[in-house]
Amino acid sequence: MKFYDVTAPIFEGMPVYKNKPEKQPKLTSVTNDYVTESRIDMDVHTGTHIDAPLHMVKGGETFETISLDRLVGTCKLFDLTHVSDKISKED
Repeated sequence: MKFYDVTAPIFEGMPVYKNKPEKQPKLTSVTNDYVTESRIDMDVHTGTHIDAPLHMVKGGETFETISLDRLVGTCKLFDLTHVSDKISKED
């Protein structure tokens, strides 16, 4: 079996839910003397992710109860990054 990482890149200015500014990732780095530290602050609903059932279902499962077997499988990947408004049959 071959695995493909279909994770969308995370970057400042990336598309986020309802274009909410608070959902935008913030990438920073600080250098003190010879030490540089990098930080990523972002909403957990940014980019490629899954929601545990608990997100929308009272008493639903949490992430640690979900088997990885349920998260790995076949898929089709469509690159629609060129679409600026609505997706049509031509896209």
